[in-house]
Amino acid sequence: MRPEICIRAAGSYDPETRIFSATFSAGSPRAMRDAIGPFLEQVDLAGFDPADLVGRTVFLDHRHTTDSAVGTVIAARREGEAITGEVQLSAADSVADTRTKVAEGVIAAVSIGYRVTRWVEGRDASGRRTKTAAAGELVELSLVGLPADPRAKIRSEAMPLEQNTNEPEASPNPPPVESPAAGSSLPIIRAHAAPTGSEDPAADYRLRDEALACRMSGAEPSDGARQFMGFGFAEHAALALRAAGETSLGVMSREGVLHRAMHGTSDFPALLTGAGNRTLRGAYDVAASPLKMLAQRVTASDFRPQDVLSIGGMGELAEVTENGEITATTTAEAKESWQLKTFGKLFSLTRKALVNDDLGAFGRVTAELGRAAAETENAALAALLLGNPVMGDGKALFHADHGNLADTPAAIGETSISAARLAMRSQTGITGERIAVTPKYLVVGPEIETEAEKFLAAIHPTETDAVNPFSGKITLAVEPRISGDDWFVFAAPGEVPVLLLGHLASAPGPQISSRDGFEVLGREFRVVLDFAVAATDWRGAYRNAGA
Repeated sequence: MRPEICIRAAGSYDPETRIFSATFSAGSPRAMRDAIGPFLEQVDLAGFDPADLVGRTVFLDHRHTTDSAVGTVIAARREGEAITGEVQLSAADSVADTRTKVAEGVIAAVSIGYRVTRWVEGRDASGRRTKTAAAGELVELSLVGLPADPRAKIRSEAMPLEQNTNEPEASPNPPPVESPAAGSSLPIIRAHAAPTGSEDPAADYRLRDEALACRMSGAEPSDGARQFMGFGFAEHAALALRAAGETSLGVMSREGVLHRAMHGTSDFPALLTGAGNRTLRGAYDVAASPLKMLAQRVTASDFRPQDVLSIGGMGELAEVTENGEITATTTAEAKESWQLKTFGKLFSLTRKALVNDDLGAFGRVTAELGRAAAETENAALAALLLGNPVMGDGKALFHADHGNLADTPAAIGETSISAARLAMRSQTGITGERIAVTPKYLVVGPEIETEAEKFLAAIHPTETDAVNPFSGKITLAVEPRISGDDWFVFAAPGEVPVLLLGHLASAPGPQISSRDGFEVLGREFRVVLDFAVAATDWRGAYRNAGA
């Protein structure tokens, strides 16, 4: 038996008692879409007992964690066609921000969650399909930024219950079809901002994919994806099943919805894979090494060895004779080779994580694997550079005969950088033509980063001799895998590429694929990265061992 609760009159938020009144739900319909087409999903509040909510914890945005618990429902009642009541916010310091936002009206809406034991399907007066939650249990209340029910909001003093002018009228034709009753282990329907439903299922899928990825990574969603931001695994699974034509969601448990979506013909597994790829690629891009900026990006259609050809210069054009004869010419070429290799790792999204709606764990794992993929490429590029590989002419990348290795190690300074620039400007092509390479990047390790920054810093001296001629002309790039005093100067990769980073054309960068779990009760995911690194030319880089 529930304890007797003293009900306070509806009014604005009281900072002393931390209590506010709200319309929890007015049963407003929301537009949805399934495989058959659009329909109105509505709730008949007469089939739900307001007392179910009394004593329930109030959360932020339906996130069922201790950090998101902000208060308690202290009273709930029926008021006309709506359910209203009072909430008392917690006095904890961690809830101070929420209390302030409620007092200011920044947070002004609420949202209920309910389990449905009986659905009724039919059509309204205009002929639109309807699905009505006719009976069930109220199980949660949350503070939200955007409710599905526009009348579900915190009430100001003497605020009357608004009338819903858009409520659809019931139509006896065709007669309603009732779904069978079920037990208490049913999925929770959360009445936060409802997806409007698009005429383009592919567009809806992209928005759901984006919203799930944003929930996992904390990124800001687009306006279109925002409507799905309150959805967890179970809600996305239910949407996927609806889109696939599933009509028995009302009798499924939460785990049943997830199991059917995971092992049936819905797009839910693909949605998980797509969202995982978004999070993976975001972390992969952020973790890229500066050396990646210096590498030429190429792709290959398969795993066979690939050749990179360097074509010799044509020299100057020849004057055309009086009778119009144009002299033929020949070119010289050199080549370096590279070949893709495959790297990968497996991980699992367990049945427990799915049922517990642990999007955070899935997001953390995919982000970490994205960073791992980037670090794999970073390490390969650094090892290539520092390993000084042998080129096609039988000599090392940095070699005295290539004119790109300092004779005497020296610290970064005007004299040593000038020598590097002169060496690069003096480079010649395959046929001996002058190609005048322009220095663009100074690459160092963390041990001499400050020294390099000081040298490149813009200064405004009073004497001409003190002017730094390289300030603003060369960009600093710091690679943490370079140790000691070694430093390098590189041209822009678009001018004379030295390093190459190759990917498979059909799958550039890391990719996630998945399958039903065999060794685990859940879903197994595989991250695969096909890539290769190579040194393709020595003319666009210079090395000095440092002081």
